Amino acid sequence: MTSREFIENHLIKMIVKETEKLTKTINDIIKIKKIIEGLDESKKLTIPVLTSKVNDCEGEIHFRETAYRRIDSLYEIHRRNLTNKEWALWNEYFEKKKEFAIQVAKFQEFASKYRFFLPNNAQDIQERVRKTLAKKGYLVDGYFEGNYETWIGVYARPKDKPTYLDPNDGEAADLQNQYRVDGFKQDFSEWFEWEIKNNELVSEV
Repeated sequence: MTSREFIENHLIKMIVKETEKLTKTINDIIKIKKIIEGLDESKKLTIPVLTSKVNDCEGEIHFRETAYRRIDSLYEIHRRNLTNKEWALWNEYFEKKKEFAIQVAKFQEFASKYRFFLPNNAQDIQERVRKTLAKKGYLVDGYFEGNYETWIGVYARPKDKPTYLDPNDGEAADLQNQYRVDGFKQDFSEWFEWEIKNNELVSEV
């Protein structure tokens, strides 16, 4: 197959289709951002929804980037054999690709702002966990993990034992030193995890 035959029978169709897909992905990126912002403003955004939307968007972006890398390599091979009409279609594709790159950069900046997002119920759920642990004689001894919709977990230690983390005052440092073995700190923390249903801690895993 000659270069002209490939351009006429395959490449131009590919370009038109990819331009349409880039347009759709751009619109999807904008739509997903609006959905996330709307849920956040109404205090209805959850970590599972946020994760799902961001992953969907990143997946689409990856597909488009993979596709246009292949197309760009074909362009370099066949560019000298393009007609003026075909050049116009390529220019339209390149302009759409620039717009896509701008929207991807904006989305990445947008998503980074939600990297440490906590839902509206996070503080309340954390406080319930603290109280539940206190009844067991434990203190939270690490960062909370979970999506606050179906589960939450955290490391905790017996309240009469020292933290393995850096002590925040002299008393904590003294307690930590008392339990050292051969000069090494001891880790007394245990992992605790709960299932969440309807915003309530329903069972410990």
